[in-house]
Amino acid sequence: MVVKNPGVKRVWLVAAESDALPKGKVGGVGDVVRDLPIALAGLGLDVSVITPSYGMFHELPGARLFRKVRVKFARRSWVARVYSVPVADSPVEQFVIEHPLLSPEGPGKIYVSDLPGNPFAVDSSKFAFFNAAVAAWVNSSETPPDVLHLNDWHTGLIPALRLSSSSDAQIRKVRMVFTIHNLAYQGLFPAETFRTLGLPASLWSIDGVEFHGQLSFMKGGIAGADWITTVSPTYAGEIRTSTFGYGLEGLLEYRSDHLSGILNGMDCDVWNPATDPYIKRNYDAHTLQY
Repeated sequence: MVVKNPGVKRVWLVAAESDALPKGKVGGVGDVVRDLPIALAGLGLDVSVITPSYGMFHELPGARLFRKVRVKFARRSWVARVYSVPVADSPVEQFVIEHPLLSPEGPGKIYVSDLPGNPFAVDSSKFAFFNAAVAAWVNSSETPPDVLHLNDWHTGLIPALRLSSSSDAQIRKVRMVFTIHNLAYQGLFPAETFRTLGLPASLWSIDGVEFHGQLSFMKGGIAGADWITTVSPTYAGEIRTSTFGYGLEGLLEYRSDHLSGILNGMDCDVWNPATDPYIKRNYDAHTLQY
């Protein structure tokens, strides 16, 4: 692989998870956010990963306060803290954003899905604040990224916030790639949530985050990003059908000229049956019969 656009130097990967952090992974997003940044750094890019701290990652050994960011959210002004967290033997800088709104249920929970009849309700304000904090950091940074690589619905408001920002805001110049890992999880919330979060009224439209009378984080990412990727060419086709599109197939078809399926890679050092400590008996191509 080569970097096709030599003008792209700084890439920030923004996600809810990162397996580079202890207990920072829930699913496949965490794997991608651990490995893809290392591959991009190998191409000569300056890569950073940004996740919420969830009230815990900023306390890891060696973590240091990197900067403070003033965030406008829910009609108030807040101050979030950005910490740099060391990751051993990695060329990638890991940052976490810390604020009490990112751990409203207490330290340590990445997702909250156990509210009867209203799954992930707590997460609406948590990830909306995270999105607002990332956008505020971009706008106040002395070295803003050239590209934001956003992952799944938890980051879907960032492209929408770019659309509603002032014409001279730095985020207007940043290109955005939005990756769909699993379209079934869309970050859908009642219209009242949109009003509670104090999001710009202009975003409540067919071109914004409104989806059949609900707030959709996922739609915000799909509609507002410069490019959309997903986990395989097959899945890129499937999500444009009514069977797998979950109501967003029309928008995805409309944006199909800016949609790519990129097959997830594999870390052959981790997924190596010759050395894997979690299987009963190790093997390789020469010892399949035992």
